[in-house]
Amino acid sequence: MTATERLRDLLTVEAAATPGPWTVNGFDCLVDADGEPLLSSSIAGDPWVKDPKDDKFIIEARNNLQPLTQAVLDVLKVHRDGGVWEFNDSRDYFGDDEKPHWCKGCDDNWPCPTVQAITKHLGDNDE
Repeated sequence: MTATERLRDLLTVEAAATPGPWTVNGFDCLVDADGEPLLSSSIAGDPWVKDPKDDKFIIEARNNLQPLTQAVLDVLKVHRDGGVWEFNDSRDYFGDDEKPHWCKGCDDNWPCPTVQAITKHLGDNDE
């Protein structure tokens, strides 16, 4: 699975979930944007959430997944394979079989350092 596919899958999961933002109400209950309960926190004795810090993690993950995922997708839209470097002396410089590709976003060799940093954690990007 490519980085782009993985990120798009996350956005699909996010879009299907109860809309955010999520918070914890005065009764230590995880609630949606309308104040409707989603999960009870550990303070309320819910066996599913063992630690109040988990509430914070769940809330932050829900509220930040979409913008962070979209930001990385936007970077991958800018930094993409521009094809083979084409210039007059490329055969002399690289040899017949070694023409490198370039990044459309930064003109660096492909994959550029930006794409390498992302795909290191999310998988190769073939788009």
